[in-house]
Amino acid sequence: MRIPDSRPYPVNATRGGYAVQWEYKLVTETLNADQLNEFGADGWELVMVVSPAHYVFHYFFKRELRD
Repeated sequence: MRIPDSRPYPVNATRGGYAVQWEYKLVTETLNADQLNEFGADGWELVMVVSPAHYVFHYFFKRELRD
């Protein structure tokens, strides 16, 4: 399954009576702690890390869609 970078997808969750929509980001390069902190400061939440091969990491992030 391929998740496009930063594309919004609606979900069933609600906040304040409206459906929350998320955008997703996939990063396929190795990140260090400073880079992860930068993503966090920009509102991205790390939801999964997958290692399909030795020394290869895919980081999956999400954040609430911004207007």
